[in-house]
Amino acid sequence: MRNKDKKTGSPFHSLVIKVFASLLFIVTSLVTVASTVGIVLMSEEGYYSGNLVPLDESGLVNGWMYDDARDVFNTYVYWYIQPEGTRDKGYNLAAFKKMYSADKTNFIFKVLDEENQLVLTNTENPDTSIPESRYIVHTCFFANGEFFFYYGEDYQYYTDNGFYYIQNGIIYFVDEYESSIVEVSNLELKEYSLFYALADPISADDRYSLPAKFYEEAFLYRYDAIILCLISFVIAVLLFIYLMCSAGHRRQSDEIRPNLQDKIPYDIYLGIIVGMVALIILCTSEILESASLNTLPVNGLLILLCGTVVIFLLLALCMTTASRLKLGKMYRNTFVFFCLMLFIKMNRKFFGTIKRIFYKLPSLWKTILLFGLAAMCNFIITVMLTGGYGGLAAFFWLLFHILILTLLCIYTSQMNDLKKGAERIAAGDTEYKIPTNSMFSSVKHCSEELNCIGTGISKAVEEKMKSEHLKTELITNVSHDIKTPLTSIINYIDLIKREEIENEKVKEYLEILERQSSKLKKLTEDVVEASKASTGNIPVELMPINVTEIINQTIGEYSERLDQCNLRPIVNSPEEPCFVMGDGKLLWRVIDNLLSNVCKYSQDNTRIYFDIFNDGMKVHIIVKNVSKDVLNISADELMERFTRGDRARSTEGSGLGLSIAKSLTELQKGEFSLSLDGDLFKAEIILPQVAKEV
Repeated sequence: MRNKDKKTGSPFHSLVIKVFASLLFIVTSLVTVASTVGIVLMSEEGYYSGNLVPLDESGLVNGWMYDDARDVFNTYVYWYIQPEGTRDKGYNLAAFKKMYSADKTNFIFKVLDEENQLVLTNTENPDTSIPESRYIVHTCFFANGEFFFYYGEDYQYYTDNGFYYIQNGIIYFVDEYESSIVEVSNLELKEYSLFYALADPISADDRYSLPAKFYEEAFLYRYDAIILCLISFVIAVLLFIYLMCSAGHRRQSDEIRPNLQDKIPYDIYLGIIVGMVALIILCTSEILESASLNTLPVNGLLILLCGTVVIFLLLALCMTTASRLKLGKMYRNTFVFFCLMLFIKMNRKFFGTIKRIFYKLPSLWKTILLFGLAAMCNFIITVMLTGGYGGLAAFFWLLFHILILTLLCIYTSQMNDLKKGAERIAAGDTEYKIPTNSMFSSVKHCSEELNCIGTGISKAVEEKMKSEHLKTELITNVSHDIKTPLTSIINYIDLIKREEIENEKVKEYLEILERQSSKLKKLTEDVVEASKASTGNIPVELMPINVTEIINQTIGEYSERLDQCNLRPIVNSPEEPCFVMGDGKLLWRVIDNLLSNVCKYSQDNTRIYFDIFNDGMKVHIIVKNVSKDVLNISADELMERFTRGDRARSTEGSGLGLSIAKSLTELQKGEFSLSLDGDLFKAEIILPQVAKEV
């Protein structure tokens, strides 16, 4: 059962129609060419201008007439003008006379000597019937009773036993048998002229009669040839357009499908067609040169056959070209492209092998190899300079050093890119990638390694941040979970204390519970605050703040505790107040945490220094105190959460104060740092300075 969905092509793409169109195109093309040639020839003969050229002056018989004139001169005239005793008995003058009589040939002639005296003719009225516009001239001489045409002094005139030659007007005879040279006499030359034409009218039945008849008949159909040429040309053009459009199509499908000739490499196909056309044109020229009246029908058929084959070959070339253009990428189906791809493939394998070997070499050997190549090039250029190739050597020297300079510039640029990338990655920009396109292998390898390091650092930082975030969430969630039952415990302790309890032991236990629950409450609050500060969940309201006032205020609130510890605060501040852009509550919390640590860990009977100064752009707050315990811990460790100054953890505190202070300072776009010098503890806060309070 036939598939109804199958696509079918146009019926105009049928093979029968295309074959018929091709044959008709060949016929119309032949007619067009033949009629065009005929029109050109007729226009040259005056068919269309009204000045019809006589037959004997036309190119149709001009060559024949010249050949006949030479034949007459070399046979009839040659023997006629010789003296009686020198004529060869084998030549019958009566036979020549009959051959060139008026009833045998339409070719008429007359021969005149140097004095314009008539020597020989084959017509009754030579003076009136033969114009003097066409003629040939021969010069003759006699030597030892022999007659020769004269061709110049450099020419040798052969006889049976030797030859004559002429030098300085004297004739010499070279006897080849006796090996002698004999002077004959002074040279006497005689000049004869032969004038020729065609009889009017053409009466004899010779080779001129048929061209004369054709010459007259063609004049009657001169305009029909133009009409025939135009019609055949239009038909040929239309057929050519159809054939080009249908090339590659099939009746069964609309797709372009190559046939057998379309699969032949195009350049080979083109070479075969051009070679065959050139060979046929050469054969046609040989046929035209050898054409004669007797062989005219055969020669005509041969020329027609050659023209048909040429048009067929050119049509086949055009059709396969059209099919290949429709298929696209015509250059791929060429022998040259195949050879080029093979050459490129072989070069890739060869240079790829060299490249792999070169890459496996150590850097030192690579440098030695490149230096050796450069030295060899310099040596060759030096040899060329000393060998007389100065201009060419100078050109190669300049080209070589430009190449070296270019490579060095590229290498330097790539090293700069590598250095820039390393600096950015070292500065913390782990997302930066060094561009590795078109880099040298060694530089590219280092760049890729640096990019991998940056990627690894980014992943490590991301994992660390994720871990810290999970840790913070865990601490916050646990703190919230502890806070609810802890509040209940504190409330119940307060209720129990309100009862009248006489047992002293119970009272002591309640005081311990109250103290520890308060401590636990403070710890959970610190944990929640630290979590909020580190994640930035605390609202910040930045405004100008007088640093000296807030420090003095905090010191005032801690005056009782400072007195208990015998600690004396000393504030060193400039005369003019220092204003910073910060949040008052958060800054107070930072100072509060620092003073809380001071009260816990400072040596009794010491001073606490608060140094305040500005550097023009920022305000520095430095808090210094002397620790009562040995500081056997680094400043970075002190900044970590849940780290306390006394490793025995005998004092109160959660170890979160400094971490909270740092986070709160950073929320105010400031900096917080610690430093230790023996027992000297120093904390520094840096905040942006503002000109004055708003």
